[in-house]
Amino acid sequence: MIDAFHLSGEFPKNGNDDGYPWPSGKPSRACVQSARILTWASEVEAENIAYLKRFRRAYGTVRGAIPAGLHVPGPRSSESLKAPSRRQLLALEAHLPGTLDVYQHPLWAALDATTEMAACYRQKVALERVVPNHLPDLLRDERADEAAEAIGSLDGLAFLVLSVRVLLSKGERPAAFGAACCIVQALCFLAISRRFVAAMEILTEALQRTALADQSDGRFRITSDRTAFLVMYEAVSFVAGEIDRVTGVGELRQHERHRWPIYVALLRHLVRAIATPGGEMREASLEAFACAYGRDGQRKADQLARYPIFVDADE
Repeated sequence: MIDAFHLSGEFPKNGNDDGYPWPSGKPSRACVQSARILTWASEVEAENIAYLKRFRRAYGTVRGAIPAGLHVPGPRSSESLKAPSRRQLLALEAHLPGTLDVYQHPLWAALDATTEMAACYRQKVALERVVPNHLPDLLRDERADEAAEAIGSLDGLAFLVLSVRVLLSKGERPAAFGAACCIVQALCFLAISRRFVAAMEILTEALQRTALADQSDGRFRITSDRTAFLVMYEAVSFVAGEIDRVTGVGELRQHERHRWPIYVALLRHLVRAIATPGGEMREASLEAFACAYGRDGQRKADQLARYPIFVDADE
């Protein structure tokens, strides 16, 4: 995959001849950088937990598991929003392979408004090697289970962000809104992933400042109220918990690769309903949600109705 971001942590400075697709000022850039760092720290923590479990099974202890002098940050540590040094990134990559890919992931360059469109086109083509190029259609058609692996990674999210950018560069705003709606769906799935849950709030803010900013099809627009996203995440997480309780899928917690496709398959209809604009479908889904999950479900449905993701474009 093409590395679209510099290891130094600096955003590309070159401009976009087509004009910036969303705000490119310091607040947006700082928010994306914070999301980048916290998402990386979350990945480091997840990989380190998995490594320590393997080490304990092999040796009966975790003593000596982490090399002397190596500091492993977590998303809740005081250093979680400080940019890691090149030396720290490489040391952690040597200990926990794959973590550097998160820090250098093309998503962060895609979210930076100053990244040239030519680079965006190239990166979208590169991502098509690992992400189905009809991912938006799969999400819209409630077939997310056919792309579960892509949806559960930053690759799928980056592909959707780049899709929005490409469509905006062509002046196809209604289609860009459709791709942005798919981003909302993708966020619902990421919100139940242990690898992303700690970074979801700042990641959502970064997307609200960029790919989701001012997105409208003339009838609806995506809200700027972050509470609406958090309420949506809580509802999806609540149902995931009920799936654990009723089906026993939670027993697969140690086997994320086996557990994840099951969740995507079972949650895809709910996510499609609550993360898609449209009155009748949403109202019917909220009513069904309340009926299926009793008093707790009713509370969640009431919250979803109070904090809609999609509001009238004129509001």
